[in-house]
Amino acid sequence: PVIQTIVPAFNPTVSTDPAEIKAGYVHTSSDWQFSTTNQFLNLVHQSLGNTSNLTSYILPQDVSLDPNTTYYVRIRFNVNPQ
Repeated sequence: PVIQTIVPAFNPTVSTDPAEIKAGYVHTSSDWQFSTTNQFLNLVHQSLGNTSNLTSYILPQDVSLDPNTTYYVRIRFNVNPQ
């Protein structure tokens, strides 16, 4: 994701390129995780099994981000046989 500056009332949109999926499989959902550590021990927000936001996700309004904190994003593509 692109580094974005956090300002009050800021809800970033995180986007990723679509993954190349092996023939016979389909990208069915994505797991989005936001953390203050790169080991993802302190999750700020997560959206698991998200079927409507496969490659782009807007952090919800009720999630508050601190402008003085570095955040890490982890995305997992879930695939299933067609």
